[in-house]
Amino acid sequence: MERIVVKITTGVYWGVLRERLLRRAFLSSKAEESAPESFFERLRPYLEGRGDPLFSLRDLDLEGYSPRIIRVFETLRRTAPFGRTVSYGELARIAGEHPRFVGYCMRINRFPLVIPCHRVVSSRGVGGFSYGIDLKRRLLSFEGSELPAEVPEGSAEG
Repeated sequence: MERIVVKITTGVYWGVLRERLLRRAFLSSKAEESAPESFFERLRPYLEGRGDPLFSLRDLDLEGYSPRIIRVFETLRRTAPFGRTVSYGELARIAGEHPRFVGYCMRINRFPLVIPCHRVVSSRGVGGFSYGIDLKRRLLSFEGSELPAEVPEGSAEG
């Protein structure tokens, strides 16, 4: 069992996690067998605020995702690295998809730090997040992203 301490803006959280269980839940069986480094070592750059986790999409168990969804995930990773955001509309344009489909892809994402759906923002502000708006704001702040201003409903700006 490996114990890690993660310092984030809200304080210190202690986590006692079984790495083997996480690896099985997160990684594809092929990647699990071939990855000699610790699961947490691959997360370390992110947890230390230095950049994205050291995972590729090939490392993940993407079973159940269509090629279209995977293309949106790949486009997001290229377009919005650590410290940057992208709007649903811009990501949709780059991926050649409709913004609502991009929203669907973000909603069904099982790997939120590796496929950073929290970095996709609305034209009216931060936008939604499956794990809550407060956590989305904290993650973006932790990454040094500039939080978009909220545009009130009915405003001419949105």
